[in-house]
Amino acid sequence: MTAAFLAFPSLTFDRVFQEWQWPVVYILHGQNAVNLDDRISELKRELDPSGLGSTTLDASFSTIDEIAAACHSAPFFGGGRLVILRNVNTASARGGKRGSDSSASWKDLLAVLETTPPTTTVIVRADENVASSSIIIKAAASHKWTVEAHPVPRGDKLVRWVMERGNNAGISVVKPAAIQLLTHLYPTSWQQESRFDSTVIDTRLIATEVEKLACAAVDGVVDEDVVRELVADRSGYTAFKLNDLIYTGQPGPALQELEKVLSSGDEPERILAQFASEAAGLEAARHVPEFDPASVARVSGISEGRLRMLGQKPASRDYTTLAEGIERLRRAEWLVKTGRSQRSESVIVSTAAGLAETFRRSRT
Repeated sequence: MTAAFLAFPSLTFDRVFQEWQWPVVYILHGQNAVNLDDRISELKRELDPSGLGSTTLDASFSTIDEIAAACHSAPFFGGGRLVILRNVNTASARGGKRGSDSSASWKDLLAVLETTPPTTTVIVRADENVASSSIIIKAAASHKWTVEAHPVPRGDKLVRWVMERGNNAGISVVKPAAIQLLTHLYPTSWQQESRFDSTVIDTRLIATEVEKLACAAVDGVVDEDVVRELVADRSGYTAFKLNDLIYTGQPGPALQELEKVLSSGDEPERILAQFASEAAGLEAARHVPEFDPASVARVSGISEGRLRMLGQKPASRDYTTLAEGIERLRRAEWLVKTGRSQRSESVIVSTAAGLAETFRRSRT
């Protein structure tokens, strides 16, 4: 309301409250990229069937002034306008500083939305779960804007989601096949979330695999045999908790967890590769504030969701310690691959201890 009052200073506050009409705003947030894509397509067909009155902006590459210009422009031919803002959650308008506090971005955007004419409909897309305490969500409640959460489902809900994607593709994915597909792609993540698991489920990847399976469906049905034949098995990844302990600098608990992982039969070389994968992800996440997430994801091969998750970890912001850890991993890989060490187990233990100690020292 403050922004509306400033827009019309000659009016009393009561008259502004009575006469100002808020624009129609949809705030869509969550990590289910496929559902977000589908919902925006649905709204575009409903609100602007011809497509002539729509403008789409990538907020991570737009200044707040550019966003305001799009939202405040008069509609063509006296009709309505539709403005779609993508990547709002990752944007700190370039009129400010990239990588600054995201709350400032929401505050700037709110000021724009509150002065947008009612002839314009704005769709705000955030590919993250926005907290109910966020300034934009609180404002939405008072302005009667629409807020839709699109989180990634887990467990049986995710199984049903896979089966529904199959129906959309014109095939039937039987439940055991859907479970096997999820187990192959996200072996320890699809059933429930864990604080030790930094994996973000990429629904676009799942949808792509379903479309691939649709091409090989037998009589319109995808069963477990088709999944086994066409989908790479990533099961056996067990180092989520171990990585978390190492890269947060907890040597004692990390070595205890390593003992459990080794006793479960996991190969030392595989565990070492998992350490390196986490380090590579942290290094890639370090560059997200400098470049946009989509570009970093494209170059690194790491999904935007995982980059955002890794970017929240302190290790991704500690360049010196991370560089030291990566160098330690390179030496361990050299020892194993060249046969300089006769026992891979001894290399993995010393590497895990050294990595954890390196990150522990950085916290003190």
